[in-house]
Amino acid sequence: APRLDISEVDKLTFYAAEKAFLENNAGTGKIEEYLKRFPDGAYALQARFYIAKQHYADAQYDTALAQLNEVLAAGADASFAEDALAMKADILMRQGHATDAMLTYQELAKRATTADNRLAAQLGILRAANDLARYPEVIAAAGEVLANSTASADEEMEARFLRANALRNTGKGSAAVEDWSKLAADPQSLYGAKSAFYLAEYYFDNDKMSKAEKTLNAFIDEGTPHNYWLARAFILLSDIYAKKGDNFAAREYLESLKSNYPGKEPDIFEMIEQRLRKLNKK
Repeated sequence: APRLDISEVDKLTFYAAEKAFLENNAGTGKIEEYLKRFPDGAYALQARFYIAKQHYADAQYDTALAQLNEVLAAGADASFAEDALAMKADILMRQGHATDAMLTYQELAKRATTADNRLAAQLGILRAANDLARYPEVIAAAGEVLANSTASADEEMEARFLRANALRNTGKGSAAVEDWSKLAADPQSLYGAKSAFYLAEYYFDNDKMSKAEKTLNAFIDEGTPHNYWLARAFILLSDIYAKKGDNFAAREYLESLKSNYPGKEPDIFEMIEQRLRKLNKK
């Protein structure tokens, strides 16, 4: 029988291990056996990537990150480097390293060849920039996500909400109104409930009492499962009545909320008590 040379054995051994890992869900046992046999083999780097991928899937993030760093250092231009970058960036975000995660997502954005990785990079940059309070970058990244046709409805809502928050924090609340208004149309979602409140608060802070009251009443009438933001809406409605001089109605809203609110958040009850003390002085 013809003898196989070492490179042929290397290839056949790796392909068998790869098939077991990718198709048969057999774990990394055969991949590890390949590495023991061919630690410097032609496919050693890809084998290490598969092992890192398994650790990532098993939420063993420290181990996965160390292995991904080794893989990327040795094979920055390898076919699997793009996916390695995506995993590395996600781990860094999970571990709270937003600055490093953002740099990694930016590198992924440059190299992404698949729709999934392109969207992952855009969302990652958006979230990291938001965590770092780099609001101009949040606004730009949100625009990228909203222009991406593969973004889901939930991801579009997240992008709109973070963009509106960034606009508000850079003194451009009027520009945030459009995003808040679109999100507030769905108060069943958390982003919608928050946006309804922030929109009304923006109107209140800018002495547009009629618009603020209309926004709050629409939110309350529509209903929402997010009781905290519904409570905030009632407190703001009380502020509107107090500002209009109707202290009786303002007090009624507060007393009713104090008696019926099912939540335990201390800030809600503190807001209620502060306002009641002020109204009682009047």
